Amino acid sequence: MHHQDLESINIGSGKKINQNEKKIKKNTPNLEFIKIENETENFQIKKIPKALSQEIINARNVKKMTQKDLAIRINVQKDIINSIENGKALYNGKTKEIVNSIQKCLGIKFQKK
Repeated sequence: MHHQDLESINIGSGKKINQNEKKIKKNTPNLEFIKIENETENFQIKKIPKALSQEIINARNVKKMTQKDLAIRINVQKDIINSIENGKALYNGKTKEIVNSIQKCLGIKFQKK
């Protein structure tokens, strides 16, 4: 193949990069990724306790209220009441405020809070 030009052409800084150096750089492990992979902490998202959600359901049923009625009385969406009663809601400060509002509305103090 006499028609191929195999001379190297420098573009930019004029610094030649050896093909073997490129491969070494790609194969070296990133220390940040190793640190993340070796992380030993287990992160869990705290959900509302099942016992508390069951207490809310029982208290609401004793007062003969629907989820919609309760939501209207404490001024939240019906879906929020539904997620709390199903145990799918995150148990954070906002949810605790809603649980306190439910307690006041139903006139009951929950045990499993």
